[in-house]
Amino acid sequence: MHFEWATGLTEIDAAQILAIINAVASHEGTNGMSRPLTDREGEDFIFAVRGAIARGDCYQLLARAGEARAIVSIATLEPVKLNPARRHVVEIKRMASAPEARAFGNYILAGWKVILDKCREIGCDIINIDVSEDGPYRMWEKLGFRTYAKVPDYARVGARTLDGYFLSVYVEEAYGVLERFQRRALSEM
Repeated sequence: MHFEWATGLTEIDAAQILAIINAVASHEGTNGMSRPLTDREGEDFIFAVRGAIARGDCYQLLARAGEARAIVSIATLEPVKLNPARRHVVEIKRMASAPEARAFGNYILAGWKVILDKCREIGCDIINIDVSEDGPYRMWEKLGFRTYAKVPDYARVGARTLDGYFLSVYVEEAYGVLERFQRRALSEM
């Protein structure tokens, strides 16, 4: 697995990102999309992400696998820049993995370390994320996040209404949890 922070998105990158987002929306609806994006919505989405990267409004992590270096997972970090009192906060947005590439283990832990390192690099001490109840909020809790709010009717997917979980972790606490996972993995070898 190879991780990189995008400085831009090629057309191939854009197509692979949209394929991941649409696969998750089709099968789960857990990434904030209740259905796959139309072609026009996909174009608008990629245009917005490209602009945010170019302006420095976000950091787009790409996880690539195989010899073709196909994108199998993405995560977007959005620092809270407009409020000077919250510049120490970063939000994780649009995190998605191709269904065939998932496993809670080395790949996720390696990507999590890359995210924590970036947070430290850009001077953010707190990471926030919001997730619907059918999303991986329990995984985030395993990584050290604490739920600070639960909101009813946070998302609607078809006729279903979903609660939302708002979670937060200090970067240094997250490093501690990561180290425990890594020690446990080493002891199991």
